[in-house]
Amino acid sequence: MYTFHPDSVYALSQKNINNVSIVMKLVYGDVSFLFVGDLEEEGDQELIPFGDMVHSHVLKVGHHGSGTSTTTSLLESVKPRFAVVSVGEGNRFGHPSSEVIRRIEEAGTKVWRTDVEGAIWFKTDGRRLWRYDWR
Repeated sequence: MYTFHPDSVYALSQKNINNVSIVMKLVYGDVSFLFVGDLEEEGDQELIPFGDMVHSHVLKVGHHGSGTSTTTSLLESVKPRFAVVSVGEGNRFGHPSSEVIRRIEEAGTKVWRTDVEGAIWFKTDGRRLWRYDWR
């Protein structure tokens, strides 16, 4: 498990609490998952200097897929095969943004949404990664 963000100086200087979300990468063998909490565009930019270290097979999309999250530059750094949008069905904010979904798909990433699919589970043996149908 690696923790990338935030550092204490950044956290104390932020007015937007979403951008002080804890960002962690879970690695098991050759398979990795990046969890970005509620990061928005400014928070995404804080991850870019980490370069290939943030590259991950699965990205938990930031801020429920809001229009201010999951920037092109973040997608270029992470290069995810799969993206998971954790969002409630019919939420009052209209998440996820169709623009964000389009951006993720244009990056060649398969998107799964909890408002459509329910819980999204993955399994890995450290070499292979697959979606697990828990139902």
